[in-house]
Parts: sequence; structure tokens; C-alpha cells
Amino acid sequence: MKSVFIAYDQAHHEAILEILGHLNCRGFTYLGTVQGRGSVKGEPHYGTHAWPSLGSAMITIVADDRIKPLLQRLRALDEEKPRLGLRAFVWNVEESICPAGQTCQTCRTDQTGLSCSPDRPVADRAIPAFGRIAFFD
Repeated sequence: MKSVFIAYDQAHHEAILEILGHLNCRGFTYLGTVQGRGSVKGEPHYGTHAWPSLGSAMITIVADDRIKPLLQRLRALDEEKPRLGLRAFVWNVEESICPAGQTCQTCRTDQTGLSCSPDRPVADRAIPAFGRIAFFD
């Protein structure tokens, strides 16, 4: 499983929802209004009189086999309108909590409610940069 953090101009929102839906990436967390500036040549998105545009962000957890098609579609969207701004970052998901007794739709593993990563003991699963993280449906 991978976590994809997508930061984008608000004008991209509907297109990103469409991309996620087309690739059957059902779950996500939408971070509404965010402010920032691109690291290379992006214009600020501050929501001020001088810099009126705003950004949005989204985090989605997807199966490994969906990363490449997701990034390809996001890259194509960014190339269509490069001045708006769109960036995506992929992180490994070391641990998650699924509804008890259900099948996790992201990793497609039968769950007992403890974790989507059954290959290691629960006590050993952590994300070093962030500490322990759990994502809920």
C-alpha cells in the first residue's frame, strides 16, 4: 500500500476526483483550503489580494499496482494546465487499521481489525518519520 499526497490548485478538484473514481481509488481525505507556493517556479496560493488563488490537498491510500496509472493521469492533468500547479508525493504505508472482520479494499487482505500489513508483528510496524499512523474509512 502507498499513501499519495496530492497538492493542487482548487481548479483541479473535480478532475482529480474523476481520476480517483476512474481508477477505483475510493478512500481519500480532502484537506479543503491550503496555502503554499511551488518549489521551482510556482506562484503563491495565499488567498490574499496580491495572490488570490488557493490550493487544496488530498491524501489517498492506494494499492501498489495503482500508483503508476494514478501518477500518469495526474501528470497529464498538470501538463494540460501547468500554471495552475499540481504535485503528488508517494509514501509507503507501514500500518493501518481496517474495520474489524472486514476485507480491506486497499490492500485486499482479509482483516481481523488489527492491521493491513500481516507480514510483521503489530508491535514492529511504525513509520519512522511520523511515528505511528492509522487511517480510518
